Amino acid sequence: MLSPGFIDVHAHSDLYMFNDSSIYPKIAQGITTDVSGNCGVSCAPISIEYFEHLKKYMSGLGAGINPPENWKDFTTFENYLNEINKLKLGPNVAFYVGQGTIRIAVMGFENRRATNEEMRKMKDLVREAMESGAVGMSTGLISPRCIHPEG
Repeated sequence: MLSPGFIDVHAHSDLYMFNDSSIYPKIAQGITTDVSGNCGVSCAPISIEYFEHLKKYMSGLGAGINPPENWKDFTTFENYLNEINKLKLGPNVAFYVGQGTIRIAVMGFENRRATNEEMRKMKDLVREAMESGAVGMSTGLISPRCIHPEG
């Protein structure tokens, strides 16, 4: 059988590709395009103030994986994609910016509604990500970082 390749539209290779840029397990299964940044979780943008919150938030996706040494430099989505572009990747890749990651960058783990100023900052971060090359914004509606209990 011959196939043109498969697209994994729900990947969580965000951190993995910094450890194995070939993402060989995907290629071995015929996956030629990997879409990461799903479930409201992405590696960027980060804020230094809430960086430890993002590390904790992403810990389930990166179990046993060493994050990139310069992760703290991913204060913009553009910085993140520039680092991705330095890797010798196996498959094609595309990334969503995570809504939970955006919220953490502005508010940390605060369990409250965003202020108008925080909403403006979050919109600016999403705009920057989209202009830099994110293919969209993902949410994780079961994640406390992507929803607020008051609606």
